[in-house]
Amino acid sequence: MWTQVSPSKLESSDSDYVENKHPPGMTGVGGIIGYSSRSVANRSDFPPRSRWYPSSVNPDLQFYGDTSSDEIVGHQFVHPLVHDLFAENDDERQHAYILILNITTHIRTHDWYLIGENHNHTRWSIWNPLQINNDSYYQESRDGMWYLRRLPLHLIHWQQFNSDRLDVQLNVPASQCQNELQSVQLLPPDERSSKRWNSGMYDVDGGNGWEALDPSSFLISYWGMRYFNLLGA
Repeated sequence: MWTQVSPSKLESSDSDYVENKHPPGMTGVGGIIGYSSRSVANRSDFPPRSRWYPSSVNPDLQFYGDTSSDEIVGHQFVHPLVHDLFAENDDERQHAYILILNITTHIRTHDWYLIGENHNHTRWSIWNPLQINNDSYYQESRDGMWYLRRLPLHLIHWQQFNSDRLDVQLNVPASQCQNELQSVQLLPPDERSSKRWNSGMYDVDGGNGWEALDPSSFLISYWGMRYFNLLGA
C-alpha cells in the first residue's frame, strides 16, 4: 500500500517544524523538512545513478533516496547522544534537537510514514499502526518474548534449507520481489540461519557455516523490552 502525498500537503504541515539555520546535511538536502537521505555526494563525484537525486536546495549536491527505517532509527539514536554528550555548546545542542524534532514531526504529521523525494512513503519507512496491525507481513514478527526464547545461544550462520519442508508455505509474490525464497509464516529463529534484524527474517534458506554473528539482535531486543517493562518481573 503506497500513500500518495501531494506537495501541498507537505507544505501545509511546515508550521509544525523548527527552522534549521545550519547548512543541509543528510537531513534537509532533499528539500523536504524532516526527511533524511541515505547518503550525500557532490554531483561531480559520479554521474546520476538509480535512486540518486539532485538536491533542490544545493545545486552542487546529490543524495541517495528511498530512506529506510534503519537509517531513521540510526538518526534518532545518535542525535540524542550528540545533544546530551557530544555537543560542546548550546548552538550544537540546538542543532541536534531540531534534527530530532523535525524527523519526528515529519513522521507524525504524515500518518506515521516517511515521505520521500517522490512524495510517496519510502519502501521500508512504515510505522502506521493500521498497516502494521492489518498486514500479515508484520503480524508474525511482533511477539518478542517468543522470539527471544527461540533464539539459539550460538550465533553461527549455519547453512539451512527449509524450502523443501512440507510444513513451510512459501510466499510466492514476496519471493519474486526479494529474489529469495520467503515463507508466509515467520519461522522460529532456531529453525533457520542466524539473522540480524535488518536482514530477511522470512528467508527460508541461507547460511554458510563460516560466519558468527554478534549478539546485538538479542541484546537490543532484550534491553528494549526490559526498559519498557515488557518482560515482567
